[in-house]
Amino acid sequence: MKDTLRQRTITALIWSSAERFGQQGIRFFVTLILARLLTPEDYGLMGLILVFIHVTEAFINQGFGQAIIQKKDVSENDLTTAFTLSGAMAALLYAALFFGAPAIAAFYERPELIPLTKFVGLVVLLDALVIIQRVQFEKALDFKNISLAAVSASLMSSGVGLFLAFSGAGVWALAGMMVAQKTVLAGMLWIQSSWIPRGRVSRESFIDLFSFGWKLQVSGMLHASFKNLHALIIGRFFAVDIVGYYTKAKSLKDLPMKNLSRIVGKVTFPAFSAINDDLPRVKRGYTQSMQLLTLVCFPLMCILLATAENLIPFLLGEQWYTSIPFFQLLCLVGMLYPLHASNVNILKVVGRTDLFLKLEIAKKILNLTAILISIRWGVYALVIGQVVTSYIALFLNAGIAGPLIKYPMHEQIRDVFPYFLCATAAALTAYGVDAFVPLSSYGLSLLLQLCSGGAVYISLVQLWNLPAWETARNIGKERRKKSTP
Repeated sequence: MKDTLRQRTITALIWSSAERFGQQGIRFFVTLILARLLTPEDYGLMGLILVFIHVTEAFINQGFGQAIIQKKDVSENDLTTAFTLSGAMAALLYAALFFGAPAIAAFYERPELIPLTKFVGLVVLLDALVIIQRVQFEKALDFKNISLAAVSASLMSSGVGLFLAFSGAGVWALAGMMVAQKTVLAGMLWIQSSWIPRGRVSRESFIDLFSFGWKLQVSGMLHASFKNLHALIIGRFFAVDIVGYYTKAKSLKDLPMKNLSRIVGKVTFPAFSAINDDLPRVKRGYTQSMQLLTLVCFPLMCILLATAENLIPFLLGEQWYTSIPFFQLLCLVGMLYPLHASNVNILKVVGRTDLFLKLEIAKKILNLTAILISIRWGVYALVIGQVVTSYIALFLNAGIAGPLIKYPMHEQIRDVFPYFLCATAAALTAYGVDAFVPLSSYGLSLLLQLCSGGAVYISLVQLWNLPAWETARNIGKERRKKSTP
């Protein structure tokens, strides 16, 4: 059983990685083109809409679907109840977006947001259509089907976005690409899955699923609201193009970091939920997954921060130079994603959604306080406040979640601190190389920084013989043996 679960989890991690990095890799290369065809204001307008879209998506995706994954024995009535109620809630939320579009446009004083909000809001309905198909694949650790569907959807929708951008559609290129991606994904998941509603909407199923899921729904909405609150405030009190610079920096930072955390979270939640009655085993699994994440995430964020002045002009063009300080500050936030994701996942695995909700409320109060204090000093102070609250929130997450599996905060810090030191040394090397070996080309300077920083990091983790490095090497050896005929 242990070996089977381990192998299934590793396979799921590989396919989940293929999904996220295949999807985001396509989007990344498309973004490099779109960033030169569209303006920061176009991205800013889309960012204003996504503030509301992400909140509604979180409400749909965080409730009944997560309850299905966590539940050991799932009936057809459970699935039909979750599907029906998710669809009904999505319809209500879309109606709120549709009829609330004029109010959103008036809030930002941008009338062009009315048709955009009504159109982009369709993604809420599309998400609800495939919630059961997706969670069934996730529960079974079958990420192959999800990966194939997601990558195919990204390819097709990218074509739509590029066509619209070259046609001069402006912000509608971004909107069309997003809706096309969700449409193709929904269609492919329905084709790949054999599930159709066969049960009935059951009061018993509703009570069972709702008792677990409602706290995650509220927590998800709170998290999405405050995650996008900075974009909302920047759009309301500062220029729309500043929203574009901020959201572009955020999306560039999220590309490697958030995706890695999501990959591990999506796989470890169903995997560890299956063994949540064996806490020592859960602790060992979380220790290993957290160290593997920090092995990759810490150097990525540190080196990207050090190379930002060459990275952003090289990738996006000099018109995005204003994004650099936003990007550097947000990299400090991104470093903590593995630790945040691991700790909040612990609460879901052990079924403590009550603590999950209380913790989210406490963190949102902290975020709101930081915003109220920092906004008077301008947009950069606002983002610095975001950095500070992220580090304080880590102590809250680890202090509450860690003891539930006997993995307290001081042990977590002890386990990841060596990776932080190696990553810091790599970043200082990359920064120093650019300062002392100036080159005329952004691309050449960036390449030199990445090579020098990467070489220092790999040398240090090998010299220190860090456990995650050995684990990664062993996993690689196992996969090569399996692939050898």
